[in-house]
Amino acid sequence: LILATGFVFWSILNPLMIKLMPLLIKDQMPGILLEELMNMSKAEAIKNYHSDLYSMGLLFTVFSLMGILADEISLGKLVLPYTKGVNPSGMVLAKTLHYILVISFLIFLAVFLNYHYVSMFFAGDDLSFKELMPVILLYIIFYTFIITLMVLMSSLFK
Repeated sequence: LILATGFVFWSILNPLMIKLMPLLIKDQMPGILLEELMNMSKAEAIKNYHSDLYSMGLLFTVFSLMGILADEISLGKLVLPYTKGVNPSGMVLAKTLHYILVISFLIFLAVFLNYHYVSMFFAGDDLSFKELMPVILLYIIFYTFIITLMVLMSSLFK
């Protein structure tokens, strides 16, 4: 729930903040710099979200999933499935695949929502969603690495 809120909330609010920020700080900025902020294109707004997805998404992911195995080991939640004959490596693999699938879905949903809101708020070059598919794939690969690294570190350090 925290992951979904973080990814989706940020994808919807990012274009809105970009559009409203020049209006909120117009008295504190010189006119030329304010002009550049007011005339942002779709590609620049999407690029801004992707830089935020890297940092804020990583922050939400790491803080939500840190201690993913260590907490369950210390609380004794993994004992019951283990006593029923479940393979420990299968439990870890299932947990890892679950979070990889959840994060992959959230990345796809967040990029889609961001693309939709950017298309509504900004004019300019016509960017198709199809062009963003390689970016989504690269983010999924990156977050897959992060999740597997967190599971590894959580299993090593109790």
